[in-house]
Amino acid sequence: MAVAAMGMLMGGDKSHSPSPREVELKLEIEPDCDQALLSHPLLSHHIGNPEQTVSTYYDTKQKRLREAGMTLRVRRKGDRFVQTIKTESNGSAGLFERGEWEVPIAGPELDLDRVGVGLGPLASPEVRNGLRPMYQTLVDRRAAIIDHHDARIELVVDRGEVVAGHRRQPLHEIELELIEGSPSALFDVARELQTRVPLRLGVLSKSERGERLANGKGKRAMKAEPVRLSAEMTANEAFHVIAFSCLRHFRANEPLVVTARDPDALHQSRVALRRLRSAFTLFRPFLKGAELDRFREEIRNLAGALGRARNLDVLLKRNSRHLSRRSRHLLLEERTRAYDDAIAALRSPCTSAMMIDLAEWIALGERQRPAKANRPVVIFADKVLDRFWGKAKRLGRHLRHLEDDERHELRITGKKLRYASEFFAALYADETHCTGRDGFLAELEKVQDGLGGLNDIVTQREMEAELTELGITLPASDQKRVRAQQRELIADSDKAFEKLDEIGPFWRS
Repeated sequence: MAVAAMGMLMGGDKSHSPSPREVELKLEIEPDCDQALLSHPLLSHHIGNPEQTVSTYYDTKQKRLREAGMTLRVRRKGDRFVQTIKTESNGSAGLFERGEWEVPIAGPELDLDRVGVGLGPLASPEVRNGLRPMYQTLVDRRAAIIDHHDARIELVVDRGEVVAGHRRQPLHEIELELIEGSPSALFDVARELQTRVPLRLGVLSKSERGERLANGKGKRAMKAEPVRLSAEMTANEAFHVIAFSCLRHFRANEPLVVTARDPDALHQSRVALRRLRSAFTLFRPFLKGAELDRFREEIRNLAGALGRARNLDVLLKRNSRHLSRRSRHLLLEERTRAYDDAIAALRSPCTSAMMIDLAEWIALGERQRPAKANRPVVIFADKVLDRFWGKAKRLGRHLRHLEDDERHELRITGKKLRYASEFFAALYADETHCTGRDGFLAELEKVQDGLGGLNDIVTQREMEAELTELGITLPASDQKRVRAQQRELIADSDKAFEKLDEIGPFWRS
């Protein structure tokens, strides 16, 4: 499998055998599309009646199980209770491959005597004694078995809610679990369903939804998460993990853009798409082909569709206190139209279909595999970081004297260097590299902040004429003040770059 797999679970009287594995594609569905889904020819004669399930998830106050990449739950179905342990997949988006170990138990309480001694933190008496209910899912579940060519798939439709204390969040999703056959069949069935029902790639497991709801992050934009690479991976395996993490970052923020028009979520969505495009650039030596060209173009267009709304968000933030009431009103209307366009692009059937195709291509696609794709990822990462650091260093050493277009080139190169450093950060977590890595990233972020501020000034200048035609008058530019601001931003960026140059390439420590 191309999706990164987690460690095997051991337990019970099968302590020397690997646990069953779960390969699952998760999709999100709009609440008002139930009838269209259930009447689809794939389901209309096979779907079962609704069955209520209540799942209670357990962890310690310190989140010891989550830190270990595990979930523990008790699920009630009628008068039956099943205790399940899963290992979470590593940075996947849509397609989950997980270890799964489950056993029937007598009642709603945990039966830890049925848990094997080899299950990581659950072997610790301290962890066992500290387990407590964290959140629940209350779901009406309908299931069907689908035979697709040589594959057999269980399709489950879940409708209900996640509950964590007084917080509640709707849950409406489809799970396609592979019983036997090729994982590509999961994507084939998803595309067939999508001909009649709008579906979106799902990236959060129920336990992750519960965790985010419990800690109050369910309605907040999600920043990029650390990418979990290991030195044992090949460059090709690292690409899978990195690309999936970018796709997950994007899809986790998209719903907040659509439902809440959240500026932070819009910004994070664009960051996720830029990171994904950067991943394509970093791994370009073995990602050639028509499919890559297609995805690069479609992702670039999608990012562009979100760009105007983001620019207007920044412009409003920079000028809000100095706008006249009329100009502020017109600018807010213009931003509303820009968000309308952004949401239309996100909700487009073409975008939804592209995301499912992209997930399949990342997970299962056949690509050119030169020898460098199978070399250790550390060797590959060293060369990538050397390449972008060399270009950034050439421009950055003359930062104070660069023209606008040269500073823009440095900003773009710096972004790629920063994303590459973040992607590969886990490979340099040892004592020799860690201090240099963290210092390098901190100074690089300061350089990017300064260059980003300079770019915002240029962007506002470019937008002024267009907005004037719409009757929107921005505050008169105090050229003296703007020049002073530019000098300050350049000085801050130059100072940070000098420190960056002093730290040097941490990966060569």
